[in-house]
Amino acid sequence: MFNKNTRIALFFICAAIFAVISLWFIYNKLTSELRFTFLNEVAKHILQLVVIVIVGGWVKYSYDSLVQNNKVDEDSRKEKEAENRTAIYFSQLNNAVKLLFSGTCENEKIAITILTELGRDYPHRWQEIINKICEYLRTTFNKKKEVDTNRRAVLEYCIRCLANLPRYDDNNHPLNIDINQIKIQGIDLTCINFKDITMWGCFLIDVNISKSSFENADLSGTIFQNCGMELCNFKNSVLAMSFLDNNQKTAFLHTRLWGHNLHEALIYSCDLEDFECLDQRHLVPFVQSGNLNIFRGVVG
Repeated sequence: MFNKNTRIALFFICAAIFAVISLWFIYNKLTSELRFTFLNEVAKHILQLVVIVIVGGWVKYSYDSLVQNNKVDEDSRKEKEAENRTAIYFSQLNNAVKLLFSGTCENEKIAITILTELGRDYPHRWQEIINKICEYLRTTFNKKKEVDTNRRAVLEYCIRCLANLPRYDDNNHPLNIDINQIKIQGIDLTCINFKDITMWGCFLIDVNISKSSFENADLSGTIFQNCGMELCNFKNSVLAMSFLDNNQKTAFLHTRLWGHNLHEALIYSCDLEDFECLDQRHLVPFVQSGNLNIFRGVVG
């Protein structure tokens, strides 16, 4: 009911009242000759007590003032530090984005490195950083363009960096990694992790992606042509039409699918043509339902 200071004050008031009453009883029991000496002793002790209270009060006030000042200084320091961190972040982000779209391969690799390191230093900024990298991929490697041979090393480096980024933010909320409608050509992405990545409408040609994971990935309308996809994991990946690509189906053309688990994917509309795989028996239900079309496959 009472705060700490109020309880302390009430304690001292009660103690003072008790002391006064006790002294009054003692005073009444003394003879007239001893009363004067008694009053002198009481006055001396009261004076000492008053001095102690005043000094103690001053010490407590000084201590409280020091603590308050330190708290204000600490709050001010943290605020200044936060402002500096924010300023440094945006400065580095802007510089990285300039390098990213500079058109120079070396600068682009440096920019990607800066962005991934920024994300580790500022984990609450992951989505913003991921958006910049995805924008770069969609702009520079649009599937309507040919992938320059000189730029393939940058493409591989960027995709591997992106695939190594976290999938959830500090609140355990999924991050959106969207690299739709890009062309990936002539690079090695063995053992890469495309888990939870949106890749609808992409075109992958002459890419080695063996032992990689596409778990929970959106592959709607994505075409894999002349790719090595041995032992890939397709669990819960979406194989369907891409409505923004003229209803293009997910397709595997002239692709090696040895050791696949396509039967664990969410197959809604998919074509397999001139492919190589170990076993088709698990795919029969999808063929019978019309969700999967198989043309000229080589079965081991």
